[in-house]
Amino acid sequence: MNAPEPMHRLELRIAYLLRYGVIIAGVSMFIGWAWSLAAHGDTLQTFQIYRPVSLFETWRAAHASADWGTLITTAGLGLLVLLPVVRVLLTGVLFAKQGDRVLAVVAFLVLAILLGSFSLGIDL
Repeated sequence: MNAPEPMHRLELRIAYLLRYGVIIAGVSMFIGWAWSLAAHGDTLQTFQIYRPVSLFETWRAAHASADWGTLITTAGLGLLVLLPVVRVLLTGVLFAKQGDRVLAVVAFLVLAILLGSFSLGIDL
């Protein structure tokens, strides 16, 4: 069997990154959830009254109280959210290396829109 060409290897690396990234994110969210459940019991009782809290406030409170379950869960969730962004970035690089300028520009435009939408929707 022939060795895969460099572009095909890059495509495979992107696929592996997504596959293993989702697995790592899912496992870390499960571990964080289980840790929180073991440490604090049923935390859903605190959600009977909704109080919006910013992301940084949640991290500060979790770090100050050494709430590793929350920290691990949010790290896994952050990884899961960042995977599509990395995918679009690497796809743009792949198209640029292949010399397909139109698709590279489209990929980087999609990346800019993704990053813009994140900045519009997050209350830090």
